[in-house]
Amino acid sequence: MAQDAPLRARLFSLWGVALWLVLLQAASGAFQYARHGMYLEVIVPAAVVVVSAGCILRQEWARRVMTVLAPLLALWTAVMLVRMWMLRGKFDEAMANARAIADGAMQTIAVEQITQEQSAFYIGMAIKFITIPVLAWLAWKLMRPDVKAQFGRRK
Repeated sequence: MAQDAPLRARLFSLWGVALWLVLLQAASGAFQYARHGMYLEVIVPAAVVVVSAGCILRQEWARRVMTVLAPLLALWTAVMLVRMWMLRGKFDEAMANARAIADGAMQTIAVEQITQEQSAFYIGMAIKFITIPVLAWLAWKLMRPDVKAQFGRRK
């Protein structure tokens, strides 16, 4: 039974789930940038996808890169969260402008659209708020000896 513990740790690790989330979020970002024709901005999320996939495949080079990349991503996410926090008042302005529309049907549509965008905005803020400690924890976890031992050189 005691010999099964390392196998179970290798099969399911919470840090592995965190890596999958980083990979999916980066892939989503790359897709969004590509969809909007911002091809230079695709490079960073695509690189994060490659590093995350390397970590999921337990490649030592990827673990080393991710221990540096995860705190940088956490810092960048914190900066973006602060910027979003500073912009949150724009919804109040937009709502006031929408309510000033004389046409009742157009006013209703505008208010509904702003409400939906505001909800998506706050959900994005919540995701960023959760992402920051997860990335910091991931960097710490990838430096731990028990996790380091699960990574190997490329064959």
